[in-house]
Amino acid sequence: MKRDYGNTERDFLSAFTQFEGKKVLEIGCGDGYYTEIIAPFAKEVVALDTDKKKMAIAIKKLSSYGDKVKFLLGKTEKLIHSLKRDFDIILFSYSLHHHRYPLKVIKDTANKLQAGGWLIIVEPRADGPFCKLLSSFYDESEVLDVADTDIQKVFAVKKFSVGLEIDWLFDDKAELREFLKIKSADALSEADIKLLVKDFPENKIIIKDKVVFWRLQRR
Repeated sequence: MKRDYGNTERDFLSAFTQFEGKKVLEIGCGDGYYTEIIAPFAKEVVALDTDKKKMAIAIKKLSSYGDKVKFLLGKTEKLIHSLKRDFDIILFSYSLHHHRYPLKVIKDTANKLQAGGWLIIVEPRADGPFCKLLSSFYDESEVLDVADTDIQKVFAVKKFSVGLEIDWLFDDKAELREFLKIKSADALSEADIKLLVKDFPENKIIIKDKVVFWRLQRR
């Protein structure tokens, strides 16, 4: 599986924010997809996540950066209070909707920004084709809507957002089923497959999805 086939999201993130020489807090680093984009430019990166297995992948992937990238395992709500208010950029990478109280988490983390620092939130859209496909197996539409509502509250005065369409590439339906954690071949019906934009040669599959980038500067 290749996330962001064509590097649309990767290229946009690099152009969207200047990470050079900045201290960055990434919330929801997962396997280090965004961390790997940020690390070459940032002065320092602190990456948080609750998934031990995914973080292990990220640690291995970014081992060459040494102390420049620090990983913290645990919930944002608990870890955030132990961090100093000295971050230039705080980035939520596909993670805000996993928090029970998104609005509180946004406010608590924004307090760790220096004056002039940037809060960036990247969230999938519930109406994206890939999210719709995922909803057949684990529906996140409700938590995505809650997160979006809370983002709108915070960004109501001076909001800046950009929507992107990105691609997910799978070698075949078997890999897609594995990603979705579907054990039965029959569980992924042709009705589900109709959400696919097109089939690539040799049965490769590409699925469109939608994400939104939000950015707000702390005064």
